[in-house]
Amino acid sequence: MNNLPKDLIIYYALMMDLPEILSLCLSSKKFNNIVCKNKTFWMNKLIHDYQVHNLPKGHTYKSYYKHINEKLKNVNKLLMDSSKEANLDLVRLALEKGADIYAQNKALRLASAYGHLQIVKYLVDKGANIHAY
Repeated sequence: MNNLPKDLIIYYALMMDLPEILSLCLSSKKFNNIVCKNKTFWMNKLIHDYQVHNLPKGHTYKSYYKHINEKLKNVNKLLMDSSKEANLDLVRLALEKGADIYAQNKALRLASAYGHLQIVKYLVDKGANIHAY
């Protein structure tokens, strides 16, 4: 790795899973400096892996990436939480990763209850049943 150019290291890191990246961060000082401490890398990783473009308050790009990665362990919960919080990027991601849009129509009900019209429209466009209860 010591002979690889910085751009190539970043390119390969974008293709890696989080555990691989974190392992290399711990084992290579060069990798840690080029990738793990690089705010731009984590921003690009969010966009590359999850098509997320907006960073919520209180998060760094790296912490938000880890947050999403953890949430994806339960995509249905991610869909519900994201619908309630009006996070359209994560609603899209949850559905792309296989969340059940029909699970008690809870995502639609949460988005409606909290007045998140953009989320409601998106869920209805994706097939959520407005007549279910």
